[in-house]
Amino acid sequence: MDDQQKDAFRLVVEAVPTAIILVNAQGLIEIANSETERIFDYTRAELENRPVEMLIPERLRGGHPAHRQGFAAAPATRAMGTGRELKGRRRDGSEFPVEIGLNPLLWPQKPKVLAAITDISERVETIRRLAEHREELERSNAELSTFAFVASHDLKSPLRGISQLSNWIEEDIGEGNYAAIPGQLNTLRGRIRRMENLLDDLLAYSRVGRVEGVLRQVSLADLARSVFELQAPPPGIALELPEALPEITTLVTPLEQVVRNLFSNAIKHHDRPQGVISLRLAAPPGGFWTFQVADDGPGIPPQYHERVFQMFQTLRPRDEVEGSGMGLAFVKKIVETYGGTVSINPEEGRGCCISFTWPKNIERRYGHERASTP
Repeated sequence: MDDQQKDAFRLVVEAVPTAIILVNAQGLIEIANSETERIFDYTRAELENRPVEMLIPERLRGGHPAHRQGFAAAPATRAMGTGRELKGRRRDGSEFPVEIGLNPLLWPQKPKVLAAITDISERVETIRRLAEHREELERSNAELSTFAFVASHDLKSPLRGISQLSNWIEEDIGEGNYAAIPGQLNTLRGRIRRMENLLDDLLAYSRVGRVEGVLRQVSLADLARSVFELQAPPPGIALELPEALPEITTLVTPLEQVVRNLFSNAIKHHDRPQGVISLRLAAPPGGFWTFQVADDGPGIPPQYHERVFQMFQTLRPRDEVEGSGMGLAFVKKIVETYGGTVSINPEEGRGCCISFTWPKNIERRYGHERASTP
């Protein structure tokens, strides 16, 4: 292509609001328009007479000449990489999703390819967000379904008990059997407390999942001791910590909620007057800490390891253990809100060990501000 032809052709491709490059049979870029400069962050001078592979991620460059040869053998207007996710590479090495249309140009004795390249980053991000919203909607619908079951069962159950107790009290008063009334009133108050706890936990659970708060540096040892003491454990239940727990920068409130629920669960279900609850921490490769809260209580049978993380699930009757069955559901929801996972580690003999992961760099993940130094 001579200079006059290039100038005429450049006027045409410059008017197109899509990145356009003209590639010759040797795979060299002959023309690039201003939109190409913008999305790839190269100047025209840096692109022209350079291999087109410079716009492709390095890991994919090796196979690209074969693709060019295949297209040259059967040239036809078509979309490149149908059914595959295509990536472009900017000057700084960053990658972004693209769509590419190929058009053969049959110049005399000099076949060329005109490539139209569209940056689809916004579209991909929109699709990702829609998928997240769809998953969130499906999860919310599942929770609403669970709530409907709870409203018809868990809330009605203590109401039926209260109604029954009130009938017994009425009968005992009529028969002059006053000795049984104090015990019945105590049971009735317990049922009312259970309803109040259930309603409070439902409200708290509905608020979990909002990624918010301010970052603070916190001593994990101090946090663990403070949370443990607030549970008012029986005198025989002790907290065990490693000698050196680090200080980390994180959103303290949700982490406290997780630790508090795990400590509370371990204390509440311990079946002996003496026991130990421990908090351990590991920092495996990757972006997450791994926390473990372990106890030497009765443990959780393997067949219930998944069930206990569901809403309103208890392994003992609620008249035996105070609680709504929401503690581990809280833990799961909070941890997953921040991209972590939670699981029960198999333990030999007695005891239970619950692991959860927590992001090391929550600031970068969620863009939170640091708290000012008091």
